[in-house]
Amino acid sequence: MPLARLEHPKDGRADLVLAHPERRNATSIGLLEEAIRLIQGLGSDRSVLVIRGEGPHFCAGIDLDEVLESSETCFRLLRLLSQLMRAVRRVPAITVAPVQGAAIGGGFGLLCACDFAIGTPNTKVGYPPIELGLSPALMTPWLVQKIGPSPARAFMLRGGTTTGTEAARLGLLTDLVPEEELSESTDRLADQLLGADPTALRTTKRYLNHFEGSDQDVILDHAADVSATLMSRDATQHRVSSFRQPPNPH
Repeated sequence: MPLARLEHPKDGRADLVLAHPERRNATSIGLLEEAIRLIQGLGSDRSVLVIRGEGPHFCAGIDLDEVLESSETCFRLLRLLSQLMRAVRRVPAITVAPVQGAAIGGGFGLLCACDFAIGTPNTKVGYPPIELGLSPALMTPWLVQKIGPSPARAFMLRGGTTTGTEAARLGLLTDLVPEEELSESTDRLADQLLGADPTALRTTKRYLNHFEGSDQDVILDHAADVSATLMSRDATQHRVSSFRQPPNPH
């Protein structure tokens, strides 16, 4: 079964579905490669791209099994995640993420790269505890663009996760709706965007990307490598391994 797929619910709209609910749509190498391929192959007739997770969670982080494989795998994983975030930001279509459940780690990065992110009060947003030795450096440029330098600095250095309500207050979520209205609100926003002039939307998005610097690769490449370097350290690998192991009942 594919780990990601494209659906076409109506003219002008495509849905990129993260389709590995058994792992809470964790950003594994396989899922990242498939999602990047699908976005890059998106037809020019699609002016809205909805990115959603199958099951109870949007995307609950990086695949920790792959994190523990090797240093080379860590670098490949983080670079692919950075490439996916860039693909989401740079695709001409306007991107909308309905965020149910958890958007942690890689899912948090994906949320930050989208043009719109709709959540609920129960949405859980952020990244793994800073005590694990992981760094959100990969997401720094995106987070600063989204909520500003000072709030981003405090959010990153404090670490951990926050509620959908607080995420909306910070500007991490563009819309906050009751959980039962998430799908309807997503469709309503998508329809509103489909009703706009597609050339005007694409031109505006391209200008915004250039203005904020998300069309520049040097900083984004460096940010991915900083995160990967910290993730591949022996100390971090040990903490992640311990974090994944169930407590000893004795």
